[in-house]
Amino acid sequence: MSRLKQLLAIGALAAAAFVVPDASAGQFHIEVVSKGFQHDFWKQVNRGCTEAGKEFGATVNFVGPASESNIAEQIDQLSNAVNKRPSAICFAALSPESSIDLVFQAADGKIPVITFDSDIGPAAGDAVKAFVATDNKDAGAAAAQQMYDALKAKIAASSQPVHIGVLSQ
Repeated sequence: MSRLKQLLAIGALAAAAFVVPDASAGQFHIEVVSKGFQHDFWKQVNRGCTEAGKEFGATVNFVGPASESNIAEQIDQLSNAVNKRPSAICFAALSPESSIDLVFQAADGKIPVITFDSDIGPAAGDAVKAFVATDNKDAGAAAAQQMYDALKAKIAASSQPVHIGVLSQ
């Protein structure tokens, strides 16, 4: 699944490149405010952002709070990102309600905001230019198909019932 996480990050940066007027010139800076670094998920997102930055010719600054419960730290990081006046901000909100004013401030400053992983919702109106997330239903279907393809010969050859378990986070 780590490739899916990297694709999520690449999708967020690709959306940023799409909405930034000077992105085609390859001269843009993206601030990424994640939910943290403590889980492998966010490490993979960071890796994907780094790869996408290289691919799209962007400089990328990836930050996140020490824990996913530290909303105040993330809000400070988002505020710092807005104050840097980047070409775009990619943002995974811990608390949509706490971040909405800063999202509007970014939009007022003509800084495109692309949310990923967590949507801010309709309260953001046009302030959010794109939302990027994994479609869990499609991802689950793809994983099930790959599992079946890998196991179908063993299933067909078995004289006993086959039980398959799925553990989900």
